[in-house]
Order: sequence, then C-alpha cells, then structure tokens
Amino acid sequence: MTSKSHANGDNSVLSFHGKDGAARLASVAFGVTQDIILQKVRESMSRLTSAPNITTDSLYNDLRYIWQHLQKADCHFRARLLVALNDQGIVQVVQKSWETVGHIVGTDNDASDSWKCIRLATSLLWIASDALAETCREVTHSGLLLTVVKHLRSMSSNNVLDKPRKLYFLKAMLGLCHNVVRNHTEGKDVLKTAHGVEILKQLYCSANSTNMMLKAKSLIVLSYLVDEKESEVIHASSDTISFILGILDASLSSADHASTKYGMNSLEIVLGLNNIALHDTNKLTVVRCGAVSMYTQLLESSDPQEQTAAGNGVWCLSFVKENKLWIKEEQQCIKALRCLANKGNTPAGHAARGALWEIFRDVEISHREEQEANARHVMISYQWESQSIMVMVKDRLKQAGYKVWMDVEFMSGSTLEAMALAVEKAAVILICMTEKYKESPSCRTESEYVFRLRKDIVPLRLQHKYQPDGWLGMLVGSRLYFDFSSEELVDKQMPKLIKELGTRGFIERPLEDAIDGIPITQIPEKAVHSEKSSQGVTSWSRNVVRDWLENIGLKSLADRLTDVDGMLLSEMIKLERKSPEFFYHSLKSDFSLSFCDILKLSRGLSQLQL
Repeated sequence: MTSKSHANGDNSVLSFHGKDGAARLASVAFGVTQDIILQKVRESMSRLTSAPNITTDSLYNDLRYIWQHLQKADCHFRARLLVALNDQGIVQVVQKSWETVGHIVGTDNDASDSWKCIRLATSLLWIASDALAETCREVTHSGLLLTVVKHLRSMSSNNVLDKPRKLYFLKAMLGLCHNVVRNHTEGKDVLKTAHGVEILKQLYCSANSTNMMLKAKSLIVLSYLVDEKESEVIHASSDTISFILGILDASLSSADHASTKYGMNSLEIVLGLNNIALHDTNKLTVVRCGAVSMYTQLLESSDPQEQTAAGNGVWCLSFVKENKLWIKEEQQCIKALRCLANKGNTPAGHAARGALWEIFRDVEISHREEQEANARHVMISYQWESQSIMVMVKDRLKQAGYKVWMDVEFMSGSTLEAMALAVEKAAVILICMTEKYKESPSCRTESEYVFRLRKDIVPLRLQHKYQPDGWLGMLVGSRLYFDFSSEELVDKQMPKLIKELGTRGFIERPLEDAIDGIPITQIPEKAVHSEKSSQGVTSWSRNVVRDWLENIGLKSLADRLTDVDGMLLSEMIKLERKSPEFFYHSLKSDFSLSFCDILKLSRGLSQLQL
C-alpha cells in the first residue's frame, strides 16, 4: 500500500511516519474518541429525557458516564460536552429529578439511588449554567428558576444546616442563582419579582460563622438584585468580605485561577466583589480587608478578562477618598495599572486609564469662571448601550444650531483627558440616565467631575420607567427630565429639550428664514433673540419670563406673575441676593409656594445673568 501511494503521488500514509507522524496519528485518534464520547453522551441524554423517572440504576450510570468524561475533558472538549448537555435537555432532566427532592433531601441516606441521581443531575446543570448563557436562559424560561426560589424560601425558613444533603442542595440553588444573574438579565427580573431579595436576605442573616460560604453566596447574588436605595441589604461585615477574599486568594494560588474547594474561579469572584463594591458602604471594607494586592495579581494576569475586571474594580474602589490613599501606597498596583494603560484601545486599557485618572486627579477650580465664560457646547454624557438614540439627539441638536460634544468611540488613549476638557468647556451636560449608566465607572467619573465643576445638567431618561437612585439620584435631584427611552419619542421630545437648553451651547449666527434647514419656529426663543439679549434677563419680555418659569417647573407661579418682565425679574434676583430671608419668606407667605417649588426657583435664579 505504501508503494502504491508513492506511485500515485499520495503522501497521506507517509504523513504518519516518524515521531511527528505518530503525534498526528494520536491526535486524529483522540478526535475520533471525542466524537464517540459525544455520541454516547447524546444517547445518555436521550434516555434521561425520555424516562418518566431518572432515579434508576441504569440512568444513574448514564449520569455518571457524562460526569466522569466532563471531569477528565480539557477546556475545549469540556465546552463541546456542555453545549451537548444544554442542547439535549439537561434543564428538563433536572426538573424531572427534582419532583421528589423535598422528600429525599430530608433523609440521611446519602447512598440512595434517588439522591445520587438528583445530585449528579443538579451538579451537571450547575456547571453548564456557569459556562453557558443559553443554559441560564433555559433555566429562566422553563420555570425552573421559580422552582429554585420555592426551594430557597422553604430552606430559609427552616434549619437546613443540620443535614449534609440539605446543605449541598442549598449551595447548588445559590450557585444556579449566581450563574443566572451573571449571565441572563431576565433572570434578575424573575428573582426580584418572586421576592428573591427578601429570601436571600433571610438566608444571609441566618447563616452563621460555620457556614460562611452560604453567607458569601447569598451576598453576591443579592448584590446583583438590589439598587442603591436598598444598599443596606448588602452592607457586608468585614468577616464576610474577608471570607470572599480568602476564596479569591485560594483561586489565585492555583495554576488555572480556580478554587476546587469552593468551586469558583478568580474572574467570577472578582466580578462579585466589584458588584458588592458598587455600593459605597462596602468600598472601604473591601480595601481594608486587603483586596488591592489580589487585584494587583489579576492586573498582572495574562487573561484580558481578569485584567479588565481588576481594572474596573480598582476604578470603582477609588471613588472613596480614603481608598485612593491606600491604593497610591500600593506601588505594584500603580505600576500594573500604568502598564495596562499603555495597551491601546482595549477594555483592560480603558479600565486602567480610568482608575489612574480617578486616583490621581486633582482638580483646581479657582479659575473656572473664565472658562465658564468661554463654554460653548452641549456635552452628552451617556453609557454605551444608549448610543443609537443619543446619536439621533446629537444630530437633531446640530441641525438646530447647537455645538455638541459626544464621544462616539470607545473611550481610550487620552480620551479621559478629552472628557475632562469637554466637561470644562461645556455650557450644559445632558445626563443620559439608565441603570447601566449608574453602574458604569466611566459615567460616574464623568458625572462627579461635572458635579465638582458645578456645571448645568439636563437629565434625559434612556431606560423605560427608570428612576435614578444613589449617587445618580443625588446628582439630578428634583430636576425635570426628558423621556428618550425609545427612538419613537425622539421627535416628540426634541422641541422640549431645545426649549430647555435655550442659548446654552447655541452657536450665534445671522438669522435667516431657516437655519441648516430648520425653520426658525423650531429654534428656541431665547436663541432667536440671542443677539438682542446681550444685557441678560433685563431685556426679556413678559412672555419670555413666563416661558422661563414654566421651563423650571413653576407654571402656577407663571400664571400669577403675568406682569413680570425682564426688568422686574432682574430686581427679583437682586432682592434674593441682598435679602434672602425676606425674599423667601415673601414667596412662602404671599404666594404659598411649597419648599420644593422654592428650591426650583432658587436654582433657576442662580443660573440667570443680570
């Protein structure tokens, strides 16, 4: 055969000769073996999904076969096996196995066939949901997640820690919840609607020092579900955070950055810590418990995901002034951040540059008045997922005669400095509110700089029914916002937004019948009269004063001050500055203004120029 192959010019047989050929032959044989294993896994799953009851010896052997090959597989074959498990219905198998779980976990016979089957099936799903977002989606949509909530509720109200079975099952339920909230957004909504916060809080509080893993898992899952209004729910003790850091330390000690004892890898641990630290009450505790040195190891990792997670973590932690001092002392951490910051337009580089900017920024505000006088543009501060709508808004504003600054590239290089300059040169900033905006370190850095420079802001809502809380809620306060939560609302809201912006950021130009194709009727009234209004509010007509009052949310006051023009309004400003006590007492006694309305008027007057 060999000589015939030579004669035909076929070298395929020769390719397996020698040491290299033997290696290639072994590789081909291994590939064939993997295909055979995959086929047997599919056959096992077919039997498991079709059986009315999976707690038999033969079906246990099927589960055991899958488990053993999953444990021996390398990362590439393991991924193929997990996809096969998901496609062949592991979620349905677990649903079937749990039909009797309530009775079985209450006994002590760990060797029973039923329990062995339930444990193996649950463990397989636990692993698959950790690796595959599609499995988490199936857990949510199949109703299995609600079943998990039901079991958690039952276990949170009973002493479940006295039996090994119950303890394992509880850890598995928390593990599934953790995977779902990390990998599937809808799962978070399902858990919140099913009172998952209250259940997990009870589990967190009931777990004692001998079951710190339950405490840690409950806290991490909770941190994905609560907003800053509920931050006290996850106000963690130093013991709990120290335990989580202990798991991270154990994972960093292994070659693959995974802790076999706790069943967690470095990436998911640090993402959990980052999520916990999004709530300001925990930032100090995380740093005081020694997190920075471990974050430094991840910054120096060869894994870009670990680098990015660590960079975002240090960035988030540095929002607390005391933490900045701690981090500055960790020279190895600063060195690692600077090394990553030079890696160009990558998520890790972006995170490192953001952290360094936050740690070392030292803003001087003594000369801001002169810069304010030269401020010309409208700045758009937004989170990346809102870009498509905000590009539409930017284009409409430009058409209406405004100068607009919007970062439409992924923030990189010297763009943080460009962002700082953009804030400094802005006449007004549009704050595009979403949950992800609030959680973004980039957006928080930007917004805090806006706050420090006392810039005018206009809030836009880019997420349906979103109500800002935490630092974002404090930033926007009681300001009226404009709803741009869908593209369909852009046309409706643009005239209102333009009216609110007024001359701020508007480029002065000779007026014609139309400007850039936009009829003059769509240009804000104050912009149309900008050249005639060089003396400030003193030249305003009564109609302009009325529009201004309505614009700041005081329509009822506008109806009562119909005779007030710009001259009288300027006298009102002078009175407010010279005799504030008399001024505000008169507003309350003569006009019966509420405290909230007084605040609106006070802020509005402070923005006007005489």
